[in-house]
Amino acid sequence: MNHVVMIMSDQHSSHAVGCYGNTEVETPVLDALAARGVRFANAYTTSPVCVPARFSALSGLYPSHTGCVNNATPLPIDVMTAAHYFRETGYLTAFVGKMHPVDAQTHGFDYYVDFGHYYDYLGRKLAMFTKGMQADDSGKGVPWIEVYQNPEHHWSLSPLRDGETTPLPEPDHFESFVVREALRFFRQYAHRRPVFLFVSFLRPHTPLLVPERFAHRYQAERLALPATCNTRADGLNPYLRARRVAGLETESGQALARQHLARYYAAVSFVDAKVGELLQGLEEISSQSPPLIGYTSDHGDMLFEHGMLSKFTFYEASVSVPWILAGPGVAGGKTVAEPVDHTSWLPTLMDYAGIVPPALDGQSVRPYLEDLEPSARPVFSEYYIAQDKTMHMVRWGTWKLIRHPDGLRQLFDLAHDPAERTNLADRQPTELRRLEAVLDQHLVEVGVTGLNLRGPNPRV
Repeated sequence: MNHVVMIMSDQHSSHAVGCYGNTEVETPVLDALAARGVRFANAYTTSPVCVPARFSALSGLYPSHTGCVNNATPLPIDVMTAAHYFRETGYLTAFVGKMHPVDAQTHGFDYYVDFGHYYDYLGRKLAMFTKGMQADDSGKGVPWIEVYQNPEHHWSLSPLRDGETTPLPEPDHFESFVVREALRFFRQYAHRRPVFLFVSFLRPHTPLLVPERFAHRYQAERLALPATCNTRADGLNPYLRARRVAGLETESGQALARQHLARYYAAVSFVDAKVGELLQGLEEISSQSPPLIGYTSDHGDMLFEHGMLSKFTFYEASVSVPWILAGPGVAGGKTVAEPVDHTSWLPTLMDYAGIVPPALDGQSVRPYLEDLEPSARPVFSEYYIAQDKTMHMVRWGTWKLIRHPDGLRQLFDLAHDPAERTNLADRQPTELRRLEAVLDQHLVEVGVTGLNLRGPNPRV
């Protein structure tokens, strides 16, 4: 059995990776990984928000199926994850990095290192980390997340404030800590039995503070803002209009946006470098039995497309993610164009590890990699704005439908309109009905009516 290493970053849009077509950002490690493996050109998160997306990838189930539908609802302890499935077949399982900062459960992992261990490592330097995260340390044990509770300092609501240089040396950054701890585990146990290792980074999630050697890598004035940066808000509902960044039409607003983009790219390059350190260490430790390597992110970032920032929408920049797979049995240099989503991540890893995947919402996409299944399946994403407000997305082939709780329908033909400029919901009634029927059938299959989560889940 092969070792399996799953790497996940936070808020890394596929629009900010060199091998996905971005010519400004530097991601040599991920580009090289894709060159020797498979790149999924149209990979989607199952939810454009951190926690439900992460647990969806870990469980192979849609968020509505797990009951973990937003950052305030941790995964129920009786939902099986990759840790349970791999452990049952003889793997030693480990999670190192960010899972959920307010969830005390380990969700089946034999070995578990998260933010609490990082805070212990920092010791007195925790105050430096907290300052860099623009948070106040109340002593609750989750200083970085408390910034959510202070609107005046909420970096998602005022994202152009995060221009300082962090006082933490690079070895003390969370990503550096995660790489060291992951390699320490792998070095200690990989020679004894097969290992399933989940490595989870915080960056490039805001605030965009990186080590000094990355902080000035990109010159803001040379970066191009997306072509849709200043598109009109015609046809948008109040929710989408509220997500637009004010002042982008002004010269000063665009200068600030470029500064933010420079910092985001710096954070992406920092993560890329840490992935490189991790891969190099894994190779040195396990040169005779290279592991299966997967890289993805929980969701993307709008990066000023359609005048928006952060996530929480189903536009491509927010919902599309990098997904790269390389290692034993995986053909090199291949690109898969068929749409996939995160529910297929776990069954695909299990398939390549020689384990028969259980019955999950997602299926292994190995047939796509081996040209055995030419017809693409629809993929889905969901976002629970509030108890009675749910957004849903379905992509099937080149068409994408976004259904908002206030009745707005957005229908895009991505083959001819990849920037999603033109809503065709009123012009293509046949396609609209077809995708609505597919989405409705999907909701029946996963047992969802509004927030009535009643579908059967695989249990421990």
